[in-house]
Amino acid sequence: MSDYPDWQQFPTAMGGNLFPAVAQDLTPGAHATPVVPVTSYSSLSVVILPTAGAGQLTVSHWADPAGTVSAETDTWRYRPGAALVMRTPLRAAYVSLTLTVTSPGNLTASTWASLLASGSDRVSYPVTGQVANIDDRPLPGGAVDQWRMPAVVGGAAMLAFAPADALGKLQVEVYVTDELDNEMYMVMFPVAPAAPLMQPLQLPGEITVVQVTNTDPATPHTYGVTLLCPPA
Repeated sequence: MSDYPDWQQFPTAMGGNLFPAVAQDLTPGAHATPVVPVTSYSSLSVVILPTAGAGQLTVSHWADPAGTVSAETDTWRYRPGAALVMRTPLRAAYVSLTLTVTSPGNLTASTWASLLASGSDRVSYPVTGQVANIDDRPLPGGAVDQWRMPAVVGGAAMLAFAPADALGKLQVEVYVTDELDNEMYMVMFPVAPAAPLMQPLQLPGEITVVQVTNTDPATPHTYGVTLLCPPA
């Protein structure tokens, strides 16, 4: 479909779904689309909303219609509770998409990928503000809580952490995992504040988790935490 945006003199256009269906149930392994020409388009928009299973999306940019000369390849991860909604610039004349199911069971997901005539100068995550939070949470002695951002998102963020006491027994950290919950790298190394903490962060466009650990093995401690992207 196409139209002319307000006050502009050029049309915008969006292609159909590059995936074979919106509702998909995919077995473990790789599921690739055909290589398609994209010279009439400038960017690619992808939405993957998983309800079961986990996997990776690979976008391959090709210089030739056979898909043998690679211009660039990008990979994103997704899982239930960490949806992928992203837009990326196209970097060559042809493109293909591969959904790789890395979970032991099938991937059940809603999938949509559209070519767009409008340009995009960088990878972006066009979702509403994302938040992982809990208030007045009593954490038992020695226990661990994890709070995941509901969608993959990148950019400026703010972490607010409020322990209910000044004993410094609650440790908070922010890190990135892969789609199977394996820790990949730290965004914020562990700290155990004895007073409310406000920490600006930069999220990397990956599955992001806030973890709170009660280092007191015997006594519960209460806290509230919010990770907000973008910051209000």
